[in-house]
Amino acid sequence: MTYTISDFQSISSNGFNVVLPNNTIELINSLSKHVGSPSYIKTPVFNKRENTGNDTERKRRRKFKAQDTSWGDNLKNDANTKSNIVFKAPTPKKTLTIVESTTQSVRSILNKIGTSNTDSMVSSLIEIIDDMLECGDDITGEDVHNISENITNVMSSNSFYSDVYSQIYVYLLDKYSFIQETLQSKLTEYIPSYNNVIDVNPDENYDLFCSKNKENDIRRANTLFFTNLSKHHKIESSILVDFIMKLCEKIASNIQIPDSITMIDEMIENISIILSNNKEIYKELDKKVSFSDDKDINTIGKYLLMLSKTKPKTFAGLSTKSLFKLMEIMEELET
Repeated sequence: MTYTISDFQSISSNGFNVVLPNNTIELINSLSKHVGSPSYIKTPVFNKRENTGNDTERKRRRKFKAQDTSWGDNLKNDANTKSNIVFKAPTPKKTLTIVESTTQSVRSILNKIGTSNTDSMVSSLIEIIDDMLECGDDITGEDVHNISENITNVMSSNSFYSDVYSQIYVYLLDKYSFIQETLQSKLTEYIPSYNNVIDVNPDENYDLFCSKNKENDIRRANTLFFTNLSKHHKIESSILVDFIMKLCEKIASNIQIPDSITMIDEMIENISIILSNNKEIYKELDKKVSFSDDKDINTIGKYLLMLSKTKPKTFAGLSTKSLFKLMEIMEELET
């Protein structure tokens, strides 16, 4: 069967009749009985649609109602109308510097932790670094320094994988002197970083609040990283003992100042990280202290033990949170 254009126009304007076969009507009646709906029309009637020229005009007006009233003129002049679509030139791909490219490759390798063993990751990292060093005149001493810092920052700021990263870092320390220099710089910057610890009200400055929390998280990750390196004998235990000594000195000089609570909280949190992850350090806290007049509290270990046994609100700068933290770690170490 074929249809002409006039057939389509006739159907569009006048509709059409549909006659269902008897077996289809019987099937509908059967379904109706099962459904049992009293309002169900057992013999559907498909009425012929009456369509007039006015209906066609009404549809046309509705279709173009929201469009510009000049749409007809625009169609007539379409050939002379310029497109208002602006095609932007594609942004050229940024060329990475040696520092950026190497750092990106290092991150890519470290992100595979859990799917690759340590030895293969070390081999890949060494290959990347060696390729970078072989760039000759294209790489400067500053580039090497920046890459070394980036590698160290990536590996020292992840608490979750700190143990594995510290194992990998040991190999890099043994092979590259510039990695050793970067580690020494981070150790030197560690204690002064506590001078930046401040209490921030998130309702007053939420961005600063988030920034300070991020700094604290990185500091704690660094503390854990240093502690893990000490277990691998790449940082002398005396360095961590000295850290605890200096932190205790700061605590002692600020413990009566209420505004020092946030700073002291951070110090005790990091002391706890060191002692809970390398209990051997506690055995070395017999170093004499100069900030206590009490002859019975003349070592770092005894000072921390004394703090853990004080009652809440004894010291204005010592929060209940820090007190319980000390009680927990000292009880663990003393047993």
